Amino acid sequence: MAYTVKSPNSLPQGCFSIKIHEREHKISGVDQSFTDQFIIPANADIILRDNQSGPGVKIGHISAILILLASLTNSGRRNEFQTLCDKHSPELRQMASSLFDSEGNHKNKDWEEEDQGDILFVQEVYLQPQWRGYGIGLLAVHSLMNALPSFEMDKVILDPQPPISSKKADHNAALHISSLTRYWGLLGFRKVSKKDNVHYMEIWTGKARPPIGTVVPHLFQ
Repeated sequence: MAYTVKSPNSLPQGCFSIKIHEREHKISGVDQSFTDQFIIPANADIILRDNQSGPGVKIGHISAILILLASLTNSGRRNEFQTLCDKHSPELRQMASSLFDSEGNHKNKDWEEEDQGDILFVQEVYLQPQWRGYGIGLLAVHSLMNALPSFEMDKVILDPQPPISSKKADHNAALHISSLTRYWGLLGFRKVSKKDNVHYMEIWTGKARPPIGTVVPHLFQ
């Protein structure tokens, strides 16, 4: 199913790309902390260029973190999965405790096949207002998944809920969540939990996904 363009404005010509932020690697001095060993940032800027080689303009960003669950398993510390998430941030603690047991296995047994590989937790996909309504966020998240090295049998998780700061003013939060659930569903994301108040969605990259050219065909014309 293809995304329906919502913006009334015509899409400017150019090409989109993502620029993944570099990560600094410690090679001496103080040892890495527990969380630094197994949780790394996977942030990216969303860029528009007038042409393939022209200067680019940042029009948005993706904030994400990568949980190296395979490395945690290989090190014999998988039973510390929940502790790892608890130490990192409240957002990661909430996601992990809602979906997984203490060893990082799905609570929903329908998803057991996907209990392997790493976890990419997408915390925010932001586009400047004038770039919304074209499906660029779908293209950007798809590109980030493809750009991560050896990311072939892994989980991608996001939360379609509006930010906490906007919930107080948004009296139609349920409609907002429903709209975003349909939006991310175009990429193949599915609701993980059977609980009505847990909205996290997931893709496992080991399964076939809709070709991005059929999801946002207008961005390839």
